Amino acid sequence: MIHAREVILHRLYIKPSLKRMGIGSKLLDTAERWMRENGIVVSKVHLGSPKEQWFESYAFYPKHGYTEYEPRYMMKVL
Repeated sequence: MIHAREVILHRLYIKPSLKRMGIGSKLLDTAERWMRENGIVVSKVHLGSPKEQWFESYAFYPKHGYTEYEPRYMMKVL
């Protein structure tokens, strides 16, 4: 369930040839800053299935403070 002060990030995607350059981290940081400035207190993401196909997402979000709250879903209190 989503509340008015929560956001679900959907399709944060970096072109494969541009990965590992810090672009995704900067994009996520910019989105989270906007959320905080606009009263959002929780950011949630759906990671996809099967996990083996989306392994980069399962590594990326925890590196940025997200924790799993149910299978395939992570969240971060901003």
